[in-house]
Amino acid sequence: MPKLWGGRLLWRARNRLLITYFLVGVVPIVLIGLLASYSSKILLGQYASDRVRAAIDDQTHTVASVARSMQIVAGHDPMALNELRQQTPGLRAIVRVGDRLQRMPDDGELREIPAWSTDGFSGVVPPSRGFWDRPCPG
Repeated sequence: MPKLWGGRLLWRARNRLLITYFLVGVVPIVLIGLLASYSSKILLGQYASDRVRAAIDDQTHTVASVARSMQIVAGHDPMALNELRQQTPGLRAIVRVGDRLQRMPDDGELREIPAWSTDGFSGVVPPSRGFWDRPCPG
């Protein structure tokens, strides 16, 4: 009988050691891998959102500078607006010079400057579909 108990005792000790080795050796490696995976997703997401924000800011500044140029050109030579429009394909804008509004293109979806828009505003405004850069030079 003692021989039988010794075998069972060793069997139990071996199983306990295997479980302990598994919990101490394998589980932390898996947990560290999961932590590294989630950390990289968070960091790469932050980096991507920063790059998107920077690209939107660059686009907004570009459109704002074109709007300022349009305002200056429209004040001096309204016909020169067509040249500026050709330099910036896909440009849709409304320029106010004094009391006069000029739309580019004439049949575009932009009809008037919104009432909430102030001089010097530049930013991204959501219309009914998509997004528009809406700078209004001051």
